[in-house]
Amino acid sequence: MKPSILFFLQFGPDNFGIFQRLSEKGKYNLIIYDQSIEQMMYQYGLPFESFAYFLDEKVFEKSKKAVEKIKVQLDEAFKDPDFQRQFSYKGVNFFPLIMEEFTGKFLRLIEEETLYIEAFQKIIGQRNLRLIVLGNDVTWQTKPVILKAKERKIPTLCLSHSSPVATSMHDVIYADKIAVYGSAAKDFYLKYNNPIEKIVITGAPKWDKYFNFFLSQSEKEKICWEIGLDTHKPIILYFTTWPQTTDVSAYCEPHYTFKHYLETLKAVKKLEKKEVQLVVKMHPGDGTSPQVYINIAKKEGVNVIVTQQYLEYFLSLSDVVISHGSNAGIEAMFLDKPVIEFFLPTLKDINRLFDPQDAVIYVFNSQELSLAIEKCLWDEKTKKELRERRKKTLYRFNYLCDGKATERFVDLVEKMVKRKE
Repeated sequence: MKPSILFFLQFGPDNFGIFQRLSEKGKYNLIIYDQSIEQMMYQYGLPFESFAYFLDEKVFEKSKKAVEKIKVQLDEAFKDPDFQRQFSYKGVNFFPLIMEEFTGKFLRLIEEETLYIEAFQKIIGQRNLRLIVLGNDVTWQTKPVILKAKERKIPTLCLSHSSPVATSMHDVIYADKIAVYGSAAKDFYLKYNNPIEKIVITGAPKWDKYFNFFLSQSEKEKICWEIGLDTHKPIILYFTTWPQTTDVSAYCEPHYTFKHYLETLKAVKKLEKKEVQLVVKMHPGDGTSPQVYINIAKKEGVNVIVTQQYLEYFLSLSDVVISHGSNAGIEAMFLDKPVIEFFLPTLKDINRLFDPQDAVIYVFNSQELSLAIEKCLWDEKTKKELRERRKKTLYRFNYLCDGKATERFVDLVEKMVKRKE
């Protein structure tokens, strides 16, 4: 029986090269839980098994029984006064306030997690499972699978979703190994005392596309004409911040996303005589309607084009990029674009991705942002300084930048499969 590799949770189309290379080797049975990758495997006629195949009636029945048992245990715990007192602070008991939401949400999570564990058990029983590759190792979906894998002595490998910033969600490596993009990510994990042997630098497979990416001038003009941009006028690309409600930024600055956007619009408005154009690229996790961003800009007297996709194309079209601790700022550097890191004062020391010596300009208000945009567009000294710092910055964040990160990651997968044999 061929060695099986389980790919668990979202990897995204940009990482399809990993699956393609492993499939073309013909040595492995790939079990995939990612609809976007599954669709591409079908499209290219590549063999694989869907994780959904292992979610049969028996699995659902076992999960249902497990949840019923856990519900009884929870009900007993919730009736215990000692348990309830754990939710008190300075004499105020929050338990009645959170019980309904906690029990409902918690049970839904338990139901899904038990499904994953039962399906995982089935895979172990029916396939020669040698490795689990994870799209992340920090969420409630993946942690139970990692725990079960450790119990069965099946190695786990996490492919970094991005280069991490200072958030508590990413400070612990739960998988046996994690493939990171560069030394910046490695240093981040070491700062939180993670074992160095868990960390492998490969570069980002999903960024390999930039080393063969090119738009001719005629292609740029065609795209600009179709979406209403003028190639002869400066194009500013702005990345929205992610409107999170659970991290430290939400408590330090409520509605930070829109305050940040409004300050950006003020900076662009000051440059209207320069005939600059603004494109807003929404964060993939932003559920806001694009029309909201358009309406806000209209009130400020700024014309915008809002997009939720085609990042590499808009990066190629842009003349300057405004970011906020986003990995998209790294991607901009692949295409030699000047990057401005804009933080409002309340969060100026939180979640910074880049160091001051990296190829970025840090600003903290609309006036500074406006001046930085002008420098990036028209000041040759500024453009030269950023260009000179870019190579070192990219090495920190994406290692060799040679378009071979996919190849290095696949090599790591094969090494881990062989160690299990």
